[in-house]
Amino acid sequence: GIKFYPCCYHLQRLIEATLQSKRERNLTADDIEKISVEVNAFFPTVVQHFEPRDEIEAQFSLPHSLAIAVLHEDVTPFGFTPVCINDERFRAFRPKVETVIREDWGWAPTGWTPRITYTLKNGEVIVREPAAAKGHPPELLEFDECIPKYRGCVDDLLEEARISRSIEMLRNLRDLPDVGELIAEVAAVGSNSPA
Repeated sequence: GIKFYPCCYHLQRLIEATLQSKRERNLTADDIEKISVEVNAFFPTVVQHFEPRDEIEAQFSLPHSLAIAVLHEDVTPFGFTPVCINDERFRAFRPKVETVIREDWGWAPTGWTPRITYTLKNGEVIVREPAAAKGHPPELLEFDECIPKYRGCVDDLLEEARISRSIEMLRNLRDLPDVGELIAEVAAVGSNSPA
């Protein structure tokens, strides 16, 4: 599988469920009183940063990841940058997210399903139990679904012509006579010169 979001594997289905809930209900950060996430005892050994200080900690922060899902249109690498980590809207939202450790769910990294309870300021309660995340078996991504993720990784590094060519080469990788052509396109990282 491929992680759809640029952060810890264990956050993927929680982010996806939050984005879905936000879009289905047209929710904003102001609508949400709190988000309670029930997890097993293994989860906090990996996802352990409530108030991240840098990009790496943000990628292993449940409150920050869900803040991105609520405050931004989508969860992209930008959401994990110091700009967002230190943004007052993120600082205000993160305390709304609480982790509830369910010791009775065991210590395994897989084989359990989190429960997310969104309590809205109007009193409504939404509960989600995301069993899997897009990008992981059995819900693998189609090639075209990977393109925005790829672009998010290379947009600031490669010029558009190289990005477009590399996407087409990847799309037809089985028929590419020389993989060196693809390497040449993406090895131009940092060179702002046209191809």
